[in-house]
Amino acid sequence: MEIIRSVAQATTIPDPVLSHVIQQRIASIASDEPYDAKLHGIFVRIEVGDTLQNILEQTGLDLLVRRCEIAEQGSVYWSLLYILSDDGYGVELFVPKVEGIDQTLVAICQRAALPGKL
Repeated sequence: MEIIRSVAQATTIPDPVLSHVIQQRIASIASDEPYDAKLHGIFVRIEVGDTLQNILEQTGLDLLVRRCEIAEQGSVYWSLLYILSDDGYGVELFVPKVEGIDQTLVAICQRAALPGKL
């Protein structure tokens, strides 16, 4: 799992499409102020071997309890956005469509996601 907390981190993501999407999201979130992960939220790139427990430990997000606000399904990734507080703090998960991803997480993505751009 890779947690992205800055534009600089987003530029180092090996997948150029995902890197660009996260950079766009950051620009959109913080259009009138500097992006601050502690204020605005984080982006999480899920990797093979990550579990729901790992996600909970790293983000505080219990995917079995909380429902996502916005979900998208692309050809390569699912995107799940969770807003965790009234002030707009969020966690956006990017889950690749590859073998080895936790099957419960895949099922959550399949139930929630609508076709999108990723």
